[in-house]
Amino acid sequence: MRKLDPLRLNIEDHEEEVIERYSTMLQKVGLSTSRPIRSLLLGLLIISLLDSNRWSWRIGGEDAVLEEYWLFVSHVGDIDQELELFSNPDYVETAIEDTNCLVRLSDDARSSFVSTIICYAEFVENLKVNKVEDYALSITSFVLEDLLCRLSPHDFKRKAHMLGRLLAASRRGDSPLEMLRLALMCFPAITHRSANLYLYYLIRVLGVWRSPSVVRELHCPLDPSLLRVLRRIGMLRVRTNRTTYQGYLYRRVQDIARTLFPEDPTKLFILRYVGDSLCRSRRPSCEDCWLFGVCEYYLKEL
Repeated sequence: MRKLDPLRLNIEDHEEEVIERYSTMLQKVGLSTSRPIRSLLLGLLIISLLDSNRWSWRIGGEDAVLEEYWLFVSHVGDIDQELELFSNPDYVETAIEDTNCLVRLSDDARSSFVSTIICYAEFVENLKVNKVEDYALSITSFVLEDLLCRLSPHDFKRKAHMLGRLLAASRRGDSPLEMLRLALMCFPAITHRSANLYLYYLIRVLGVWRSPSVVRELHCPLDPSLLRVLRRIGMLRVRTNRTTYQGYLYRRVQDIARTLFPEDPTKLFILRYVGDSLCRSRRPSCEDCWLFGVCEYYLKEL
């Protein structure tokens, strides 16, 4: 497509600016590489769950996500010094009561969130890893040997297919990043959106375990704002925002990302920032957008 080259150049021109913005956002709640790795991993998981579900959980924008994170974490305990408190069901449940949005979750969604935080906190509490390969092996082992036996009947039914994928991937000897992604998605509240956003924040934004080979295997996180921008510029024709891991829409977005940026598919994710700040669902600021030259929506509105 003729618009690929200008789109690629536009994204690359603004990439570092947007990455810095996401880094600053995480730093506002103390999530940076200066934090101990175990509390960093747990904190990033929590904020990725909130951020990726901000639409369905009716949390709101970036500031609301940060506030929700802070309300929840601060009411459980010091994530650096009291990490073990996050594996205590009573503390986690009580902290939810002090939030703005988590407290309104349905019983099933709340149960899945609580179970995910508790199990993941138990996993990272004694984690000792120096490489992404070690992390992938450790979490795969935890999921197949521990988490599998602790899932509720409801969560086991929802996650059975993903557990099967993980087991098959481990037997095939798939790449560490693919096993890590699948293992994360076996936790009750983690979908492909939150798993890929978590890996994006961890590896691409904060640079933990970042290497060319690892970045190349990252998947672009899917988000309603990102999908809206892709539709308006004419890269997507599918209207729904409902996606499943490796479903048609998921594969289509990953194909676009890898065609544009084979060495770092997550560069496409900066279009989410465009969707949040400029290409809003109502009253988009087309004149201020740096994509207007390749945008079908803007050209039709002229």
